[in-house]
Amino acid sequence: VIAVTGTNGKTTTTLLIGHIIQNTGHITGVTTTEGIYINQRLVQTGDCTGYWSARTVLTSPIVEAAVLEVARGGMFKRGLAFDASDIGVVLNIHDDHLGQHGAETLEDLARVKGLIVRTASKACVLNAEDPLVVEMAEDKQEGAEVIFFALDPASRTIEKHLDAGGRAVYLRRNMIMLAHG
Repeated sequence: VIAVTGTNGKTTTTLLIGHIIQNTGHITGVTTTEGIYINQRLVQTGDCTGYWSARTVLTSPIVEAAVLEVARGGMFKRGLAFDASDIGVVLNIHDDHLGQHGAETLEDLARVKGLIVRTASKACVLNAEDPLVVEMAEDKQEGAEVIFFALDPASRTIEKHLDAGGRAVYLRRNMIMLAHG
């Protein structure tokens, strides 16, 4: 189970991850604002980023990997449709949705979206260029790896994380680089 959240870029990221996993030969279930896809077939249209859409994928007998776009509204209304995920991805925290469902500040929004980090048991993939997302690394489960990403390879967060032996993804000369240590 891979859960993806943030203010912007969730659908594209979720679809990309689902596509990559599907191409490794696994049957995927994907939820996005466009709909629910099972085995690359659209089975429901509309905004499917909430609790019931995730449950549809998670209870499908043929799905081997679930990639779930998790939106703020669904988390506020019903919480998550799962107790634990393998990987949590947090893209960014912006003020696009402030004033809705009790999120009055960016910190409120980050606290809710941080659920994705707190439920990820294997890895948290976090935006090193967003200070509120970087802070979420402190709330990860014991044993879960933090993998930071950034466009800027000179990001101080990335440099510090790599110096400590961590892994990070960044862009260098139009190539996506995965660095370890």
